[in-house]
Amino acid sequence: MVRMEIAKAVLGIILLFAGALISWHGYLTFTQCGTSAGPLFSFITSTLGAASSQVCYYSQLIGIIGLVIAVIGIIAISSAISWGMGRAKEDPLAVLEVRYAKGRITKKQYLQMKRSLKAASKGSSLEQHHGHHLLQALLVFLVIVLLLDIFVSGGLPSILPAKGSQPAASPNPQVAVFGTVTTNGIWTTPKSISFNGQSAAVDANGHYVISLPDNSTFNVAVSWAMLGGLYSGSCNSGKLLLFTNSDSYIYNAAC
Repeated sequence: MVRMEIAKAVLGIILLFAGALISWHGYLTFTQCGTSAGPLFSFITSTLGAASSQVCYYSQLIGIIGLVIAVIGIIAISSAISWGMGRAKEDPLAVLEVRYAKGRITKKQYLQMKRSLKAASKGSSLEQHHGHHLLQALLVFLVIVLLLDIFVSGGLPSILPAKGSQPAASPNPQVAVFGTVTTNGIWTTPKSISFNGQSAAVDANGHYVISLPDNSTFNVAVSWAMLGGLYSGSCNSGKLLLFTNSDSYIYNAAC
């Protein structure tokens, strides 16, 4: 039983630190998801096959999974600690003395059981002593691994710049965004499309082109006209998450 609880505590510590590492890397990647950087960027785009624009979503998901793993580790550690505290409260020798005092066992039985309990207690204490040393060594090792991962990977400097220095501005190159705009209303034709208020005209074939800064999010709106401009209006066409890291991007809008 003691070995099983020690194994549970060891597993809990491993899960706690593994979850903390996964969550930390997910957080770092999320803070840099628009710059093609972060410790998990290559894993998300290459191994998972996700597009660059989905890195923010996947890094958040990985961070949450890491937190769940850490919580499971905390539960396992708490369970092992609770078992140890409960076992400490139930002293077999004290129970034996109570039974002898109440006359439920003879003196001979009392002495025999007392010798057996002391021998078993000595072995159990030695096992617990070794188990505690194992847990302490594992805890120190994992703390060192966590600190090395944080500082060697440059995670903290990217978030906490050195005193007196200014964080480097993220590059924000311009991207040529073009595509087709359509409207669903009867006898309506699109006239212009705007991204956070920056507008581009739509030609007779529904085509447009506009230059927008990369690594940005835009609210898209479409202006339309009906019956040769007798009636006009606008509609919301959703959001554009522009994290393309390319010179051009195709975005088709409809409303």
